[in-house]
Amino acid sequence: MVPFNPLALKYFLRESNLTQRELASEMGTFQTQVNRWSNGKNKPAKSSVKILAKIARKYGVDVNFYSGNETNFQEGPKFDFSQFKEVYMHADLSQYEVARRLDTSQTNVCRWSSGITSPSPKFRRKIIDLEGKLRVQFP
Repeated sequence: MVPFNPLALKYFLRESNLTQRELASEMGTFQTQVNRWSNGKNKPAKSSVKILAKIARKYGVDVNFYSGNETNFQEGPKFDFSQFKEVYMHADLSQYEVARRLDTSQTNVCRWSSGITSPSPKFRRKIIDLEGKLRVQFP
């Protein structure tokens, strides 16, 4: 069996826009434990990897934590949020209102707007849908 790949965990955290602390909270463990897994210092138990896979599905991130192919987890191009930001600002929406419509936190919208993080595939789809609706309402 291929061992746990810490790069897969880092990829998941990046794509889901979760912090180590937020993931640890969802898993019922400590942030230091998640940090050790992502740095390869410790390996999670199989039961923890099953929980990770379940959380990954919840966030719409397709990831195999046992993948030995490290090229699968290289950082790709960041999602260009600036175009959507122009649209929602033109529609006179606040980050809070955008977050409510996307069913996420205002913190995530702030991170995406400033380019700190990139939305996961699940939220990219929601953003594209909302952008289309706003363009029709506010041409």
